[in-house]
Amino acid sequence: MVIPAGRGAPRPDGRGKWIGLDIRPPGTRWIEMESDGKSLRVIRHGTQLGELSGRSVHAALAGADVAIRRLVMPLMPKLELLEAAKWELKDQVAFPIQEAALDVRVLGEVVEQDVKKQDVLAAAAPSRAVSALIGELTRARLRIESISPQSCAAWECVAALIPEARRGSVAVLDIGCSQTSIVIAHDGAPQLVREIAFGSDLLTQALVGTVALDDGGAVTIDRPMAERLKQRHGILSDAAEGKTDENIPLFHLASLMRPVMEQVLTELSRLFDFYKTQGHSAGVQRLLICGMDATLSNLQVSLSEGLGIPVEVFNPLQHLPQPSKTAADELPEAEGSRLAAAIGLALSHGQGVNLLPRASQTANAAGDATANRTPRLAAAVGLIALAVTGGFLAAVGISQWHVSRQQRLWQQIEPAYTQRLNQDEANRSLDAALDIVQTFFERQPLWGSLLKELAALVPATIELTECHIEFEGERRIARLKGRVIAAGNGGGVAQLAEALERSPFFSDVNLIDSEVRSSEMGASTFSLEAFLE
Repeated sequence: MVIPAGRGAPRPDGRGKWIGLDIRPPGTRWIEMESDGKSLRVIRHGTQLGELSGRSVHAALAGADVAIRRLVMPLMPKLELLEAAKWELKDQVAFPIQEAALDVRVLGEVVEQDVKKQDVLAAAAPSRAVSALIGELTRARLRIESISPQSCAAWECVAALIPEARRGSVAVLDIGCSQTSIVIAHDGAPQLVREIAFGSDLLTQALVGTVALDDGGAVTIDRPMAERLKQRHGILSDAAEGKTDENIPLFHLASLMRPVMEQVLTELSRLFDFYKTQGHSAGVQRLLICGMDATLSNLQVSLSEGLGIPVEVFNPLQHLPQPSKTAADELPEAEGSRLAAAIGLALSHGQGVNLLPRASQTANAAGDATANRTPRLAAAVGLIALAVTGGFLAAVGISQWHVSRQQRLWQQIEPAYTQRLNQDEANRSLDAALDIVQTFFERQPLWGSLLKELAALVPATIELTECHIEFEGERRIARLKGRVIAAGNGGGVAQLAEALERSPFFSDVNLIDSEVRSSEMGASTFSLEAFLE
């Protein structure tokens, strides 16, 4: 199966092969894709980790602990942005942010109150969860290239294979075993990412129990039977007529599934209503579902009627042309929807948010660079050795003649050269003295106005502990240090940085250092740097 690269393929990034790995319960699924720079194709697929031994993979981290948030931040370099994002996420996640794996992805720029800022997608997860995933894959003898949030993987697949999904407000529902992720995107940029308590296992579990029959008997439904009934009959309405092969009335199965469906519809409706309040009054216009049980009979209809929007089953295989026989042609059609996350991981191959520790990313990059450089180095060494051997004898004779000639020339010009050096040194000393005087008279900051401006800008939750000015060439740099003395709605470091950026006294505000602490460990500290205008 081949798909032309371009808008329909998000980041083929030249030539390469990538393996996307989805290890969510109840079973592993992986797929390998290749790009020749112009098109993408599926090479092979599987369900066993042992088939990938020694290979590089792009994996995903799932679970409610993985937090993804949209942030609007001042313009700053990537490393400073990571530190600033910690401050913003500190009160938004259920785990200590100072012990979390964190990454950010800049989606674009926005303008707030005439100040240009960055539109940022931030992802964070407990370090222990990331370490556990790394340990599991390492024991399987896999090389981990990237770790993406599971909730974003299916959206990456949709964005790659359905270009029109990058227009308007589109939601992607990736159904798991007990948790389901949902991404709401607008014009191709994720706006809202959440996990909800819904999954294929909950539908199965709802059917488990003892059912009374019309003839006075009873049938005990265990998990295997519940799964068979679910797959055979799908989501039933209250008006369903007839009975199962086990003589169970269909309307009774419908009544058992109803609470689960009502719960998911309630959660989705609340999420869609919240999305409308965030500046998207038109709301979600299209919902695509994939993952486990996405093809369940009547699930699509039930969601569409309950939410009042078009709902489609997303099968990525249907969006991959088949001009020739490939390994992907053997994929059963029913499996396509469950492969969306794995395909999305392969197509993005770590180019979005990446929770893999930076030390591991650096090691991977160094290993790749070494592997690519070794053949070129060997060829270069061979050429150099050949050139040195061939030209050595000739070079010896020529160099002896050049040495004697250079010695005679130096004896003639040495006195004039020494005199010029002494004159240049004297001129530099005089210029330095003049610069000191000029700096004293002209480079004094307006201390009164500056301190008054700082007093007005610093939020009530911030206490400045140090403020000094340094000179670098023609620029004056203000360095501010402080601590956070209170939490809550009173402001924060990001608010102070934005206020400084808007002030006529400052420009190019950057967060240099920070130490985020819990309230029990004392106040959190920070350092800011800005140019004085």
